Amino acid sequence: LDLARERFARKVEAEELRRAFDRLDVKGDGKVDAEELSQVFLQLGCKIKKVEVEDMIWEVDEDIDKCVSWSEFQQMYHRCRQDKTGYEPRR
Repeated sequence: LDLARERFARKVEAEELRRAFDRLDVKGDGKVDAEELSQVFLQLGCKIKKVEVEDMIWEVDEDIDKCVSWSEFQQMYHRCRQDKTGYEPRR
């Protein structure tokens, strides 16, 4: 029973992560770019400089295309969740 609950929780978590990514990916091209991320910050009422958004993307952009792909988004999420050092952001 605990194993089934754990599997269900992981499935729900994965679905929620995908929904979060899809919400950021306004263009629907499978990548989140600086424009899309800036738009989200504006919707949240946060003024943020373009260079700050670009730095956020740079932190997780493994293939150096100036975007965050679904794969990179997943890697970032799991890296933050599994971090025991406290260096990865939690919020």
